[in-house]
Amino acid sequence: MKHYLKRFTGWVTALRRKLKRSPFEIARIRLTIFYTVITMAIIGLFSIALLISLERNTRMVVADEFMIPDELSIISNATKSLSDDLASPPVQPTPPPKALRLPRVHSGVTMNRFLVFRRTVDDLEHNIILADGVLLFLVALLGYIIAGRTLKPIQENIAIQKRFLADASHDLRTPLAIMKSESQVLLHTGSHDHTEFKEVLKSNLEEIDRMSKLVDDLLVMARTEELPDRSTFETVRISDLLERLAKKFESQAKGRAIELVHVEIIDGLVRGERYQLERAFQNVLQNAINYTMAGGTITMKSKIKGNNYEISISDTGVGIAKKDLPFVFDRFYKASHSRNEGSGSGLGLPIVRQIIEGHGGTVHIDSEEGVGTTVHIGLPIA
Repeated sequence: MKHYLKRFTGWVTALRRKLKRSPFEIARIRLTIFYTVITMAIIGLFSIALLISLERNTRMVVADEFMIPDELSIISNATKSLSDDLASPPVQPTPPPKALRLPRVHSGVTMNRFLVFRRTVDDLEHNIILADGVLLFLVALLGYIIAGRTLKPIQENIAIQKRFLADASHDLRTPLAIMKSESQVLLHTGSHDHTEFKEVLKSNLEEIDRMSKLVDDLLVMARTEELPDRSTFETVRISDLLERLAKKFESQAKGRAIELVHVEIIDGLVRGERYQLERAFQNVLQNAINYTMAGGTITMKSKIKGNNYEISISDTGVGIAKKDLPFVFDRFYKASHSRNEGSGSGLGLPIVRQIIEGHGGTVHIDSEEGVGTTVHIGLPIA
């Protein structure tokens, strides 16, 4: 017995500690109490009205059909009074007494029927109260489950925001630490070598560029997190946008000995914000160039399928491992092949997904490590 009591005490203590540490659990219990109190008020009012109505109807039936126990005392008192009047001599003539209407006296069988009826009514009242208790317990249990499911997305968003801030702080802190350490070393050595100064300045500028790109990505992510105002959407000729981006990246691709092919770019119109759509396709093309080796090929294609304008951008690059593929759209996630790269912030593909889904489209990736990657994007036709 002591063992079970000790276990129960430990469980309660652990639960209290958990509740103190977890605002989610506290909010969940408060929401459950709120659900239960509202249900209790509704069930309570309904049950009280039902019991009052049942008691009133019972009294009416008893008064009409059965002799209640108090009637026995009325009969006894009335009989005794009548006997006393008959025993005493009359002093003066009195008018004939009025007919005395006595309550009905029922037989034993009828009294048994009354007791059965009364017990049935009492049992019904008890069953109503018991049913209310069971119903409140079920409501509390379901309320706890529903509250958990209701608050779970909020908890996940809070966790994502915390992770987002932690990752952003880490990515911003790293270049700052590099710049600080290099500058401190240069100051402590007291070197007057212009070449060394230039190397430090060059390194600092590279880190500043990294931070600028990260800050720019964070701003884009913050803007695209909110649902876009579709009233500001304009008609965009997506085929022209793709052709313009292809020409923009041609020189960069040639500089890395990569062939950029844009074939089968079908004319099409979509509704959206031109800048955001351009940013999404720009991120995809930049990733393709970054992870395609010299001599590789990047191919852009488009087609109209149903009510969607579908674009595919394929490369013959390093590809993405199967274990990384489900997470490539997570913020700050870097696949195994890019974790040692200094250029990526881990926000390119998450920005692509937010922009495309904000425009009512879809995006998914097919990739095989060592073979290449294809990004499929679909947008509703205007």
